[in-house]
Amino acid sequence: MSLGSVSAMAAAEAAENVKVKKFTWAGCGISKNAFMPEMATSYQQKTGVVIDFKGGGATKGIRQVSSREVDIGATCRQIIDGYSLELLAAANTPRVAR
Repeated sequence: MSLGSVSAMAAAEAAENVKVKKFTWAGCGISKNAFMPEMATSYQQKTGVVIDFKGGGATKGIRQVSSREVDIGATCRQIIDGYSLELLAAANTPRVAR
């Protein structure tokens, strides 16, 4: 099971509901470098919400979004069975259609 861009949809909903002005993003450097800057710019233009990039790799993206240290997490790998924070992320994260 791949998480893709974990919690992006939840973050968008949160912005609408509480007038958030900044989201913190952590995760896969491949995703970050491939498409996130353009997506973040477009999202900011549309909503006024800034996305603050922390990077850190897929594991950090999965685990920090699970522990609510960041608003958006991204991964480019499968979850690791047996790690509770990764299983929690898989169970409680909306999926983004590809």
